[in-house]
Amino acid sequence: MKLFSVLLVILFSFINCKSQDVSKIIEGGKTLVELIRVFKTPKQNLGTQQLIGQNTHTAAAPNDSCAIKQRSDLCYKNSSSKSLVISIYKKNGDTYEAQPFTMKVLSQKQECWYELKAGIYKYRIEVDTGTTKTLFSEGEFKLEACDNMQREITE
Repeated sequence: MKLFSVLLVILFSFINCKSQDVSKIIEGGKTLVELIRVFKTPKQNLGTQQLIGQNTHTAAAPNDSCAIKQRSDLCYKNSSSKSLVISIYKKNGDTYEAQPFTMKVLSQKQECWYELKAGIYKYRIEVDTGTTKTLFSEGEFKLEACDNMQREITE
């Protein structure tokens, strides 16, 4: 029934298009697209779509995979002239995991970890001179779901 009514509206607009100017046709097309979108959207998703359309930076869709899985990406860009070794340790209660995620980021390059679990992490950044590693920086950060954090390291 909905499809029939939409086709009827389209047919009527084509019959009358000879007497209308181009801007009215475009506006009618926009209205038709919005009408189809309203008919196709399930009623339970209408509230979240309006919320997401208003403020896309604060809330992720409840059925978005990163929000469901509580995952996020973390990228490090090395803007320094030295190669770096970056290790992160996920916090479990009061302690950190024994095995860190470690990667080497060459000078003027960027490397990423994908789909890390949301939570608190300890990071350790070391300068790699080939034979030895010297501590450059260390600390903690909180990685939230769907955050997709990017950090830049400069000298």
